[in-house]
Amino acid sequence: MLLVTFASSLNSDGIIITQNFRYVGFLSATSLLKIIHEKRIEEAQDQNPLTRMPGNGAVSRFISEAGRKKNASRHLCYFDFDNFKPFNDTYGYRQGDRAIILFGELLQRHVSGNSTFRGHIGGDDFFAGFMSGDQTDVAAHILALKRAFKTDVESFYSAEHRTQGYMEAADRFGATRKFPLLDCSISIVTVPEGICVHPDRLNREIADLKKEAKRSDDGLVVKTLTEADAA
Repeated sequence: MLLVTFASSLNSDGIIITQNFRYVGFLSATSLLKIIHEKRIEEAQDQNPLTRMPGNGAVSRFISEAGRKKNASRHLCYFDFDNFKPFNDTYGYRQGDRAIILFGELLQRHVSGNSTFRGHIGGDDFFAGFMSGDQTDVAAHILALKRAFKTDVESFYSAEHRTQGYMEAADRFGATRKFPLLDCSISIVTVPEGICVHPDRLNREIADLKKEAKRSDDGLVVKTLTEADAA
Protein backbone atom coordinates (compact mmCIF):
# COMPACT_ATOMS: atom_id res chain seq x y z
CA MET A 1 0.00 0.00 0.00
CA LEU A 2 2.86 2.37 0.77
CA LEU A 3 4.45 1.71 -2.61
CA VAL A 4 1.17 2.35 -4.45
CA THR A 5 0.62 5.57 -2.52
CA PHE A 6 4.14 6.79 -3.24
CA ALA A 7 3.97 5.87 -6.93
CA SER A 8 0.74 7.89 -7.35
CA SER A 9 2.27 11.03 -5.81
CA LEU A 10 4.31 13.13 -8.22
CA ASN A 11 7.50 14.73 -6.82
CA SER A 12 6.90 13.23 -3.39
CA ASP A 13 9.74 13.53 -0.84
CA GLY A 14 8.43 10.46 0.94
CA ILE A 15 5.57 9.22 3.08
CA ILE A 16 4.61 10.21 6.63
CA ILE A 17 3.41 7.16 8.56
CA THR A 18 0.78 7.44 11.29
CA GLN A 19 -1.01 5.02 13.58
CA ASN A 20 -4.27 5.95 15.28
CA PHE A 21 -3.69 9.52 14.03
CA ARG A 22 -0.32 9.72 15.81
CA TYR A 23 3.00 10.27 14.02
CA VAL A 24 5.06 7.07 13.80
CA GLY A 25 7.77 7.86 11.28
CA PHE A 26 8.82 8.99 7.83
CA LEU A 27 9.94 6.95 4.83
CA SER A 28 12.07 8.98 2.44
CA ALA A 29 11.84 8.73 -1.34
CA THR A 30 15.28 7.09 -1.38
CA SER A 31 14.16 4.39 1.08
CA LEU A 32 10.98 3.75 -0.89
CA LEU A 33 12.86 3.44 -4.17
CA LYS A 34 15.21 0.96 -2.51
CA ILE A 35 12.21 -1.09 -1.34
CA ILE A 36 10.72 -1.02 -4.85
CA HIS A 37 14.04 -2.16 -6.32
CA GLU A 38 14.38 -5.02 -3.82
CA LYS A 39 10.78 -6.08 -4.39
CA ARG A 40 11.31 -6.21 -8.17
CA ILE A 41 14.44 -8.33 -7.73
CA GLU A 42 12.55 -10.70 -5.44
CA GLU A 43 9.69 -10.99 -7.93
CA ALA A 44 12.07 -11.59 -10.84
CA GLN A 45 13.84 -14.38 -8.96
CA ASP A 46 10.54 -16.14 -8.34
CA GLN A 47 9.12 -15.69 -11.84
CA ASN A 48 8.68 -18.62 -14.16
CA PRO A 49 11.18 -17.93 -16.98
CA LEU A 50 8.78 -19.08 -19.71
CA THR A 51 5.57 -17.22 -18.82
CA ARG A 52 7.05 -14.46 -16.58
CA MET A 53 4.33 -15.31 -14.06
CA PRO A 54 4.85 -15.71 -10.30
CA GLY A 55 6.38 -19.10 -9.57
CA ASN A 56 6.12 -21.82 -6.97
CA GLY A 57 7.33 -19.68 -4.07
CA ALA A 58 4.70 -17.02 -4.68
CA VAL A 59 2.01 -19.70 -5.03
CA SER A 60 3.02 -21.21 -1.67
CA ARG A 61 2.88 -17.79 0.00
CA PHE A 62 -0.58 -17.13 -1.43
CA ILE A 63 -1.89 -20.49 -0.20
CA SER A 64 -0.54 -19.76 3.29
CA GLU A 65 -2.20 -16.34 3.33
CA ALA A 66 -5.47 -17.73 1.98
CA GLY A 67 -5.57 -20.37 4.68
CA ARG A 68 -4.88 -17.83 7.43
CA LYS A 69 -7.29 -15.03 6.48
CA LYS A 70 -10.92 -15.81 7.21
CA ASN A 71 -12.80 -12.58 6.56
CA ALA A 72 -14.20 -13.92 3.26
CA SER A 73 -14.51 -17.11 1.23
CA ARG A 74 -11.32 -18.08 -0.59
CA HIS A 75 -11.02 -20.22 -3.71
CA LEU A 76 -7.86 -22.07 -4.76
CA CYS A 77 -7.78 -23.33 -8.34
CA TYR A 78 -5.27 -25.82 -9.74
CA PHE A 79 -4.84 -26.42 -13.50
CA ASP A 80 -3.14 -29.38 -15.16
CA PHE A 81 -3.04 -30.07 -18.91
CA ASP A 82 -4.59 -33.24 -20.30
CA ASN A 83 -2.70 -35.21 -22.98
CA PHE A 84 0.27 -32.85 -22.90
CA LYS A 85 3.01 -35.50 -23.13
CA PRO A 86 1.83 -37.04 -26.44
CA PHE A 87 1.39 -33.52 -27.85
CA ASN A 88 4.93 -32.61 -26.76
CA ASP A 89 6.37 -35.86 -28.13
CA THR A 90 4.68 -35.40 -31.50
CA TYR A 91 5.02 -31.66 -32.11
CA GLY A 92 8.19 -30.90 -30.14
CA TYR A 93 9.06 -28.84 -27.09
CA ARG A 94 8.77 -25.53 -28.93
CA GLN A 95 5.09 -26.15 -29.64
CA GLY A 96 4.70 -27.38 -26.08
CA ASP A 97 6.14 -24.11 -24.81
CA ARG A 98 3.76 -22.20 -27.05
CA ALA A 99 0.81 -24.06 -25.53
CA ILE A 100 2.05 -23.22 -22.02
CA ILE A 101 2.50 -19.54 -22.91
CA LEU A 102 -0.98 -19.46 -24.46
CA PHE A 103 -2.53 -20.82 -21.28
CA GLY A 104 -0.62 -18.30 -19.17
CA GLU A 105 -1.93 -15.44 -21.28
CA LEU A 106 -5.51 -16.74 -21.10
CA LEU A 107 -5.22 -17.22 -17.34
CA GLN A 108 -4.19 -13.60 -16.84
CA ARG A 109 -7.03 -12.47 -19.10
CA HIS A 110 -9.79 -14.50 -17.43
CA VAL A 111 -8.61 -14.14 -13.81
CA SER A 112 -8.12 -10.49 -12.88
CA GLY A 113 -8.88 -8.06 -10.08
CA ASN A 114 -7.32 -6.89 -6.83
CA SER A 115 -8.36 -9.98 -4.86
CA THR A 116 -7.04 -12.51 -7.37
CA PHE A 117 -3.72 -14.24 -7.95
CA ARG A 118 -2.25 -16.08 -10.94
CA GLY A 119 0.80 -18.31 -10.81
CA HIS A 120 2.77 -20.81 -12.89
CA ILE A 121 3.93 -23.68 -10.71
CA GLY A 122 6.00 -25.20 -13.51
CA GLY A 123 5.59 -27.17 -16.72
CA ASP A 124 1.90 -27.50 -17.52
CA ASP A 125 0.77 -26.84 -13.92
CA PHE A 126 -0.86 -23.49 -13.15
CA PHE A 127 -2.62 -21.94 -10.16
CA ALA A 128 -5.20 -19.21 -9.58
CA GLY A 129 -6.53 -17.85 -6.30
CA PHE A 130 -9.50 -15.72 -5.29
CA MET A 131 -9.51 -14.05 -1.87
CA SER A 132 -13.23 -13.30 -2.12
CA GLY A 133 -16.23 -14.01 -4.29
CA ASP A 134 -18.89 -16.64 -4.82
CA GLN A 135 -17.91 -20.18 -5.76
CA THR A 136 -20.39 -20.24 -8.67
CA ASP A 137 -18.91 -17.06 -10.16
CA VAL A 138 -15.37 -18.37 -9.72
CA ALA A 139 -16.27 -21.64 -11.45
CA ALA A 140 -17.86 -19.69 -14.32
CA HIS A 141 -14.63 -17.71 -14.89
CA ILE A 142 -12.54 -20.88 -14.74
CA LEU A 143 -14.77 -22.79 -17.15
CA ALA A 144 -14.63 -19.88 -19.61
CA LEU A 145 -10.83 -20.09 -19.43
CA LYS A 146 -10.96 -23.85 -20.00
CA ARG A 147 -13.15 -23.44 -23.10
CA ALA A 148 -10.96 -20.66 -24.51
CA PHE A 149 -7.80 -22.76 -24.12
CA LYS A 150 -9.35 -25.83 -25.70
CA THR A 151 -10.51 -23.76 -28.69
CA ASP A 152 -7.36 -21.67 -29.20
CA VAL A 153 -4.86 -24.51 -28.81
CA GLU A 154 -6.44 -26.47 -31.67
CA SER A 155 -4.55 -24.20 -34.09
CA PHE A 156 -1.31 -25.80 -32.87
CA TYR A 157 -2.33 -29.12 -34.41
CA SER A 158 -2.15 -30.26 -38.01
CA ALA A 159 -5.28 -30.06 -40.15
CA GLU A 160 -5.55 -33.85 -40.01
CA HIS A 161 -5.54 -33.98 -36.24
CA ARG A 162 -7.98 -31.06 -35.97
CA THR A 163 -10.40 -32.82 -38.33
CA GLN A 164 -10.11 -36.11 -36.45
CA GLY A 165 -10.35 -34.49 -33.04
CA TYR A 166 -7.56 -36.73 -31.79
CA MET A 167 -4.02 -37.87 -32.54
CA GLU A 168 -2.26 -41.21 -32.31
CA ALA A 169 0.89 -41.44 -30.21
CA ALA A 170 2.72 -43.78 -27.84
CA ASP A 171 1.53 -43.84 -24.24
CA ARG A 172 3.82 -44.17 -21.21
CA PHE A 173 3.98 -47.93 -21.76
CA GLY A 174 5.01 -47.59 -25.41
CA ALA A 175 1.66 -48.69 -26.85
CA THR A 176 0.13 -46.60 -29.63
CA ARG A 177 -3.33 -45.24 -28.88
CA LYS A 178 -5.63 -42.31 -29.58
CA PHE A 179 -5.34 -39.13 -27.51
CA PRO A 180 -7.91 -36.28 -27.56
CA LEU A 181 -6.62 -32.78 -28.31
CA LEU A 182 -5.19 -30.67 -25.50
CA ASP A 183 -7.47 -29.65 -22.66
CA CYS A 184 -6.99 -29.01 -18.94
CA SER A 185 -8.29 -30.52 -15.71
CA ILE A 186 -9.26 -28.14 -12.91
CA SER A 187 -9.70 -28.59 -9.19
CA ILE A 188 -11.19 -25.86 -7.00
CA VAL A 189 -10.90 -25.87 -3.21
CA THR A 190 -13.14 -23.36 -1.43
CA VAL A 191 -12.42 -22.25 2.13
CA PRO A 192 -15.59 -20.62 3.51
CA GLU A 193 -15.57 -17.41 5.52
CA GLY A 194 -14.66 -17.89 9.16
CA ILE A 195 -12.50 -21.00 8.66
CA CYS A 196 -8.70 -21.17 8.94
CA VAL A 197 -6.83 -24.03 7.28
CA HIS A 198 -3.15 -24.95 7.55
CA PRO A 199 -1.34 -24.63 4.19
CA ASP A 200 -0.19 -28.27 4.36
CA ARG A 201 -3.83 -29.34 4.55
CA LEU A 202 -4.74 -27.10 1.64
CA ASN A 203 -1.95 -28.56 -0.48
CA ARG A 204 -3.14 -32.10 0.32
CA GLU A 205 -6.71 -31.20 -0.62
CA ILE A 206 -5.54 -29.70 -3.92
CA ALA A 207 -3.42 -32.79 -4.70
CA ASP A 208 -6.34 -35.15 -3.97
CA LEU A 209 -8.76 -33.14 -6.09
CA LYS A 210 -6.25 -33.07 -8.94
CA LYS A 211 -6.56 -36.85 -9.25
CA GLU A 212 -10.36 -36.66 -9.15
CA ALA A 213 -10.41 -33.96 -11.84
CA LYS A 214 -8.37 -36.18 -14.17
CA ARG A 215 -10.96 -38.95 -13.77
CA SER A 216 -14.07 -36.74 -14.05
CA ASP A 217 -16.12 -36.47 -17.23
CA ASP A 218 -15.91 -32.67 -17.54
CA GLY A 219 -12.43 -32.20 -16.06
CA LEU A 220 -13.67 -30.07 -13.15
CA VAL A 221 -13.97 -30.97 -9.46
CA VAL A 222 -15.02 -28.56 -6.71
CA LYS A 223 -14.84 -29.07 -2.94
CA THR A 224 -15.95 -26.79 -0.11
CA LEU A 225 -14.04 -27.38 3.11
CA THR A 226 -15.72 -27.58 6.52
CA GLU A 227 -14.59 -27.03 10.09
CA ALA A 228 -13.82 -30.75 10.26
CA ASP A 229 -11.50 -30.46 7.23
CA ALA A 230 -9.68 -27.58 8.89
CA ALA A 231 -8.93 -29.61 12.01
